[in-house]
Amino acid sequence: MTAHVTGNRANHSAPLDCLYRTNVRGEGDEESAHCLLLSRILSESVEHCVVARPLCEACVNHTGQSFAHHPVFPSYVFERACERSASASTPESVAHWNHWLTKAEAAIVEASQPAAAPRVIPACDVILCVTDLTSLWRAVLESLLEQEDAVPIVHLVIRCETQVDLSAFTPRWNLLVHRWEDLPTLIATTIRLWPMLATESLTFPSEHHPPERGWLSGAMGRLRETGAVVTATQILQNAATASPEPERWTILPDTIALRRATLVDMLHHGLTAEDSTADIVALALRQKQRVELEAWRGPAPSHTVTISSLADNTALNGSSRPRCSMLPDTAAQCDVVLPFHGQLDYVREALESLLQQERATAIIHLIDDASPDDTTAFLDEWAQHPQLRVYRNRENVGQFQSFNNVAGYWETDLVAVQDADDISLPHRLAWAIAMLHGSGADYFGAAVELFGDEAVIRPVMHETAVLEWTPRASCRRSFYPEWSRADYFLENPTAVFRAAMFRRMGGYADFGDRFMNRTSLDTEFQLRCLYSGVRFAISQEIVTRYRVHASSATQDRATGWGSVARSESIRQVETRCRLFRDHQFDPRPFGALGRYTHLTERWRSAP
Repeated sequence: MTAHVTGNRANHSAPLDCLYRTNVRGEGDEESAHCLLLSRILSESVEHCVVARPLCEACVNHTGQSFAHHPVFPSYVFERACERSASASTPESVAHWNHWLTKAEAAIVEASQPAAAPRVIPACDVILCVTDLTSLWRAVLESLLEQEDAVPIVHLVIRCETQVDLSAFTPRWNLLVHRWEDLPTLIATTIRLWPMLATESLTFPSEHHPPERGWLSGAMGRLRETGAVVTATQILQNAATASPEPERWTILPDTIALRRATLVDMLHHGLTAEDSTADIVALALRQKQRVELEAWRGPAPSHTVTISSLADNTALNGSSRPRCSMLPDTAAQCDVVLPFHGQLDYVREALESLLQQERATAIIHLIDDASPDDTTAFLDEWAQHPQLRVYRNRENVGQFQSFNNVAGYWETDLVAVQDADDISLPHRLAWAIAMLHGSGADYFGAAVELFGDEAVIRPVMHETAVLEWTPRASCRRSFYPEWSRADYFLENPTAVFRAAMFRRMGGYADFGDRFMNRTSLDTEFQLRCLYSGVRFAISQEIVTRYRVHASSATQDRATGWGSVARSESIRQVETRCRLFRDHQFDPRPFGALGRYTHLTERWRSAP
């Protein structure tokens, strides 16, 4: 039995944050609304697309683009298509509803029979501290070194002066011995060990309690399959349910396992070397991240802790947050690719935000993607700046192919995405560089703050006895995906990754159509990286301001939600995702790196 935890319980009486939800009626369990998105997808009158609140809640909490993986659409569409196809009066209508009936049925079958992923042997850095030589540490160490279906890299930290005979455990390639007496906490020990960490995950077994041989494999599997940032064993208050209040949850601290990148991010957000490993779980809950708790089986053990709340200085983006030592003291460099197609006022704002980065220097590759207006003066102006490299496309190929085309010009080991209409916050690049270096990851993603056209970021109407207006959520966050149901999970406007990884993956894909190439290629690249074993570092930090406006790719009639181009792109992504998830594959042929480089030329200012 496991519990999926993402912080405090939802307020089921609060208005839902969904711009497609209209004509809300009723309250509590009786509440329902018309869905504009379903109306658009099915070409159906909105009055016929009535959705109950529990289904709306499931949809709002789902961030992916795939129809097959959506928690609501397949079953709703199947039921609706059955009704409508039976009453259809024209051949066109019959064909329309039979198409959706077949598609919904296939999605339901796929969801009910999840494919088995190729076998992956997880690895994990295991930190075992010995302070009492009379403890069971030898039995613990032996159990760790003989874990099944997992590869432990064991850091044995001896905190006592007495010499210890380790001849029974040597030589072992995955056992590293350290003698440190001055480190009071496991987090302080982990920080000291940081340069020697080799894997994506961390765990902290106790010297008093030998783990079972399959414990590490199970913990790593839960992180991978659920997308959780931390997992632990929970002592339930009774046999059936866990307490809903985080401060009352009782856990076994020696069962905590977490992602290494998560610890880096938490150290940036107020966790200190003096805190305990249980505080890691508390902070994850405070941040509303996913925590996977497995129920303890058997008599309640004595070595438990109750999760405590951290102090208020852990608030995200708070001025009271201490500066983390992992942020660079000197200006690190990072390539940034900024393609644009008109909208020069937005582009200027984006450029200025990159030139104002703190503790990081951006090498900016500015690409005019065949703008409709004359940009000669604009390109000449920016070509004079020492941090800019300027290009022009002979044809409009879109932001992703433009990105591919300048890969041969990058000057550093890291490269960042910069959409022409977005603004990078001053700490964006330094934060990403610190996360990538601290976690050993290849691909960074974080959170965006929404701003822009109020007609697009429109309020949500909640119709009750009193008319209420609630503004939409102000930000969107990246997250770790569920392995078997992955979809778009990393906010692309925040992306920073290693240049070598991008080239190894073959770059962004080419779907063969100019409009299709403007949509979902970031999702395809994320999934190709995920199933190729690329390491991700996900942060809760807001690093980019995401401009919402009517001409953006997600709102434009040619490429926005409900368009033919986006629907076909999503279908391509779903097909590729099944292949990536279920088979071993070479990622390079799925990319289009080098395919259109002849269309991008370095800008030469007139003499």
